Amino acid sequence: MTSPFEGFKQINQLVQKFIKMGWGSERVTQLGQATKQQYRDIEAYLDGKAVIDVPRKYSQTSIEQMCRELLDKAVKDGLVTVAEGVCSPLDMSNGDVIAVANKLNSYFMPVDDAKEVKDEDHTIDCDTDPYVPNRWSIEEHQKGGTFKFDPANVALHLDKGQKDGKMTEGHKLRKALAKQPVLNANVLDYLLANPHLISEEWKGKAVFFWGTIYRNRDGHLCVRYLFWRGDRWASDFYWLDIDWSGDDPAAVDAS
Repeated sequence: MTSPFEGFKQINQLVQKFIKMGWGSERVTQLGQATKQQYRDIEAYLDGKAVIDVPRKYSQTSIEQMCRELLDKAVKDGLVTVAEGVCSPLDMSNGDVIAVANKLNSYFMPVDDAKEVKDEDHTIDCDTDPYVPNRWSIEEHQKGGTFKFDPANVALHLDKGQKDGKMTEGHKLRKALAKQPVLNANVLDYLLANPHLISEEWKGKAVFFWGTIYRNRDGHLCVRYLFWRGDRWASDFYWLDIDWSGDDPAAVDAS
């Protein structure tokens, strides 16, 4: 039988997963208002007894046809004006569609984000006191001097207890990370202030900054992490009493 504490840990992990997925309060409310049949459908899916069949409007549609429909939508919304005597976007030939796409491509050239980051000076003072939430305190803050941020200088580290679908408790993970060059919360807050520096590969993960460990107002030890909310980067925290999975890497200095 699951103890009340274990049950609470599982609920907390589920809530944290929702947060990492970018689910807001409205989505959680919708889940709470689901019908019995909808819950049965979810159970059947989780048990491997059902599949989710999502209709895909464009599964059998060519790229050229998708472009025609997008252009037609732009005309109807008044974003584009069709010159007199020119055919409707839906009647354009494949050659005309490609010509329009090539024209647009000249206006929207890709940007080498990595080069931009390297050209900027993003030096972080890891010795200064970190941000402390209201009524919290610092349990441990590993100072790291000055750290020049570059995506190539940061690695996402998983302990062996987090790999192959396994999970490990926060206190055990803290000991396992003792010899790792973990980054502290100063780096986290710098990235929140400069979100364009954050790698797209971090989306879907909770990236922890174990160099700073807090004690919250209830006395629990906590570590803050960075995650994508669906519309922006944000931070939250885990208690060390709960378990860390393969989606919860530690940010470490790889320079």
